[in-house]
Amino acid sequence: MANMSYCRFHNTVQDMHDCFNAMAEAVNLNESMELSDDEQRAFQEMYNLMSDMMGMMDEVTQMEEELAEEADNQPA
Repeated sequence: MANMSYCRFHNTVQDMHDCFNAMAEAVNLNESMELSDDEQRAFQEMYNLMSDMMGMMDEVTQMEEELAEEADNQPA
């Protein structure tokens, strides 16, 4: 089921922590995660999406900072 817009990022970051912890455990133990074919495809898709998201997040952050600065410079 899709996340509701009001908790989309909150719910997703919890799932990302779960994925991160699974990867960290495999790295710490120097073991393979032994993913199924479907999970391996999802892993690769997540990697690609996260790479794209990093650029997008930088753009959104910059835009929000500029908007906040404009709002701060507006006469009262």
